[in-house]
Amino acid sequence: MKDASVEEVILDISEKLGLHIHFYNYPTELNNLGGEWRIYLNQEQSKHDLWQDFGRSMAVYACYQMFLEGKATRELHNFHLYFCVPKFLMNQLSLCAQNMTREEIIHEISRVFHVEYDFAELRLQLHCAS
Repeated sequence: MKDASVEEVILDISEKLGLHIHFYNYPTELNNLGGEWRIYLNQEQSKHDLWQDFGRSMAVYACYQMFLEGKATRELHNFHLYFCVPKFLMNQLSLCAQNMTREEIIHEISRVFHVEYDFAELRLQLHCAS
């Protein structure tokens, strides 16, 4: 099985959620025109930034959906971190059991999940706090 590109993963997730994705050369944007959600992702940025922007857009989309359902949305504060680096996948990596330094763990999270170092560091902090 070949590894999917970041763009392919984004398109697959979006298709399953019924969201329209467009890759273009301007800043990332999420909008709801005429009742249809669209995410415009800046294709000129790095794969890490593209994936993180998609995660942030998904957080806004999820927050809006929960608001419509009358549910609290403050729980979604770190949604993009969990979306881009899911807990169950971090657990499968067993990073802490591999006798790695904190910096090595952060680099591995960054590599595996296609996120920037600072993003991986924040996600590790949340993971260790849970």
